[in-house]
Amino acid sequence: LIRMLGSCDAVLCNSKSTEADLISWCAEQSLPIPATSHFRLGSDFPRQSDAQIRGHLEQFMRQDIPFFAAIGTIEPRKNYRFLLETFEQLWVQGIAVRLLIAGRPHPLCNQLIDRMRQHPEQGHLLLTILDANDAEIALAYAECRALVFPSLAEGFGLPLVEARTRDCLVIASDLPAFKELADEGVSLYARDSSEQLGQLIVAHAKPEGRSRAAPMPLFTWKASAEQLLQRTIALAAKQLPSAHS
Repeated sequence: LIRMLGSCDAVLCNSKSTEADLISWCAEQSLPIPATSHFRLGSDFPRQSDAQIRGHLEQFMRQDIPFFAAIGTIEPRKNYRFLLETFEQLWVQGIAVRLLIAGRPHPLCNQLIDRMRQHPEQGHLLLTILDANDAEIALAYAECRALVFPSLAEGFGLPLVEARTRDCLVIASDLPAFKELADEGVSLYARDSSEQLGQLIVAHAKPEGRSRAAPMPLFTWKASAEQLLQRTIALAAKQLPSAHS
């Protein structure tokens, strides 16, 4: 990052909160603050796929007990250990909720993945999928009470946008990037509060918790590319006015 900042003319960030973090970090490191801007990343609906939904996964998602989905790479910053422990506390209290975790495995989370695979509730109140296809992810968004997104750090947060554009409610940690994206269908909790997260899960598990907010308008990758181009041109005009003219 330091080498990049020493050689670039400007920096385009993938969210307003990332831009703010960069400016703050440069100030802390006593580095010159470059010209900056930000643009929004996109999200398209997946193309129709011939992939089949596996029977045990479909059966898990269509039971009467409410289930919640966590979607994304299983890596430390996604905070899935915290999420699992929160659900374990709810299960001890006798609260009937289920958790689906779907994501590619990361080597730094091998111990957690082994713990989930060997969990006594695996296949009952817990289901871990490491190779979900697009059709299975789409069904998860459609059937879950909410996407749970407990990350400790994000520059954007694609699953939040995917869920909301598909009319799925979201429970997310109070990261600046999530606050930037959140609409009325997103409920935020203090990122270190298992109690607050648990309360939101219980609230969404109630029958009235299925009420839906209007879906988030789709912001496509084409729109994202157009915004990126516009802001690149604007930065170039400020940094190299003679070349722009």
